[in-house]
Amino acid sequence: MKRAANSCPEKTQQSSDGKPLSNRVSINTLKVIRHAVSQKALILSLVNDKKLIVSPTSPTYPQESIIRDSFTGIISLFSQLNVSPHRLIYIAAGFMFQPQSALPYGGSKRNPGYLEYTGRDVDSLLWFLVSAAFKWYWRYRGREGIDFLTHSMNHTLLLHGNGEKDFLDEMVMKGMMKAGHLERSKSTVIPENLRFVREKMDGNEFVSTNGVQFTPGRRKILLDRGCGEPDD
Repeated sequence: MKRAANSCPEKTQQSSDGKPLSNRVSINTLKVIRHAVSQKALILSLVNDKKLIVSPTSPTYPQESIIRDSFTGIISLFSQLNVSPHRLIYIAAGFMFQPQSALPYGGSKRNPGYLEYTGRDVDSLLWFLVSAAFKWYWRYRGREGIDFLTHSMNHTLLLHGNGEKDFLDEMVMKGMMKAGHLERSKSTVIPENLRFVREKMDGNEFVSTNGVQFTPGRRKILLDRGCGEPDD
């Protein structure tokens, strides 16, 4: 009697490591498809000198230039105020250097991503904040770190404009300690160059001497989210 078709399947051909060749080919194909997905070139840009946004740039623009120009954009934004940009950078670090923060800054409580920072000055700190986000995006195609960086800088600006001196003084100290720039056993007095400087107030808006305006924010939302309510 003729045997029914497919009643006894043929043995799956295996490679030398014992894994079915069909499975190996399938996995490799998935990897090829994953890495073939197009990736937009992004950069941080200033809008009307008042706010940072994530915007597209040329796919051929060098990665080092993207980091440098994004770094410069943050410095330009912060430098328009009466207060030292260094104070604002430490405040942003205080928000971002937490285990619950977006990757690449957050992670597990024992080994969050921000522990990779080993620099000893403010410029290296900001460079790390910027470069870590973009390097994560280029490697894993996840822009959460870039968005988190952008929101943190913008909301640091808003909180300063709202005159949240005591709270932001705490964040300065937290940022310095998390960055390793201040030992916990040292005095908690904020250095003179990092102290709060109030921006002048015009009606219901805070305005710096260079004309940057701040809409009063809702502190509860900012605190609940760690660095503030994300921008639309």
